[in-house]
Amino acid sequence: MDDILLEQLLNEDESSSLDFKRDQYSFDRVSAQQKSELLKDILAFTNAWRRTSAYILVGVDEIRGGRSRVVGVQHHLADANLQ
Repeated sequence: MDDILLEQLLNEDESSSLDFKRDQYSFDRVSAQQKSELLKDILAFTNAWRRTSAYILVGVDEIRGGRSRVVGVQHHLADANLQ
């Protein structure tokens, strides 16, 4: 993703192809149900019919009708834990 695409997405509202997550998905020391939230979001985008790409932007505070704000995340999910 480049800066131009990010800026475009930040100026859009959530939709069937765009989801903002202010906080990182919980993954360490949580239940299997909490871990499944990431998978549920990915599958929802995968199963929806569309002609465009879909994005989940983690670390973004949604501002409806305006430019959403990047807040960042405190930690990143380890690839090994996701796999």
